[in-house]
Amino acid sequence: MNFNFKEFLSSLQRESRVKECFCTSEECSPIIKKAHSIQNNRILRKISVDGHIIQLCPSFLDNKFSIDSKSIGRKIATVSTNFCDVHDTSIFLPIESKDYVKGNKEQEFLFAYRAFAKEYHVKREAKNVLENANNSSKITGNKLAPNLLGTDISLEQLEREKSIFNNSLIQREFGILATHVIELRHEYHIAASSAFVMEYDFKGNQINNLSNLDQDLKHSFLTIFPQKGKTFIIFSVFRKYRKDFSFIRKQIMNRRLDEQKMIISNLLVTHIENFVISPKIWNQLSENEKEKIKITFQESIESFTNRLYRLKDINLFLENK
Repeated sequence: MNFNFKEFLSSLQRESRVKECFCTSEECSPIIKKAHSIQNNRILRKISVDGHIIQLCPSFLDNKFSIDSKSIGRKIATVSTNFCDVHDTSIFLPIESKDYVKGNKEQEFLFAYRAFAKEYHVKREAKNVLENANNSSKITGNKLAPNLLGTDISLEQLEREKSIFNNSLIQREFGILATHVIELRHEYHIAASSAFVMEYDFKGNQINNLSNLDQDLKHSFLTIFPQKGKTFIIFSVFRKYRKDFSFIRKQIMNRRLDEQKMIISNLLVTHIENFVISPKIWNQLSENEKEKIKITFQESIESFTNRLYRLKDINLFLENK
């Protein structure tokens, strides 16, 4: 019987689901929600067409891995089982019920908090997938041991940072983050929420040494969304690392608008898995442009190195037509 990797992976993912509240406390509800990491009513509703958005997703054909664009219903897009019913509602009320105000530290903290919670949840499930795969009869030997080691080390750091985030939330110490905001004077129907690691800046200067497992990674937190005639691109980092990310102002914020669009588009395609785009925007792209985006996205997953100083001619910030 032929081995069907797609079915095997789907089975592993079902077995490896994590359902727990990121903000564990006595107030937690036993009901774990399918919580959106990108706001459903305020953002996904705005950019969707007939209730659907476009997301780049893994695909398998004849056991070969590739990336494809998929139309996904906004009610299930970007969801995770990582918050209880109580906390998903109460914690994010300042960004769910109110417009974002540039410079509002609480709102900027909550955007980063939500992005980090999503990444933590993904990493927890990834560890479960690796452990279940390693114990499967379909995987011979101990081939996944290096992957498990790397995931365990990453999770150790994420656990520490989870405590920092939750303690800061409780104490309302929102100043633990330093934030840069790029404000585009048009509503671009694209959205993102992600915690990620940049190895190099846009000029090739190293930020993180990914080969040094003893060194903590300096995470970035990115949120993008349209609001009332503008698009906000919010970068946050832990304040102790703010000097390492001073390049955001120099290499992005001080560039021309067309350059900013290309830089952020490259960042999304090479570093951000949790981003969505309106079908109206996706359908404006030529087939060659779509293929370039999918190939670049796939290469970023398969490669350990994403060199942002080699920018490609990619622009996802297109106006609605």
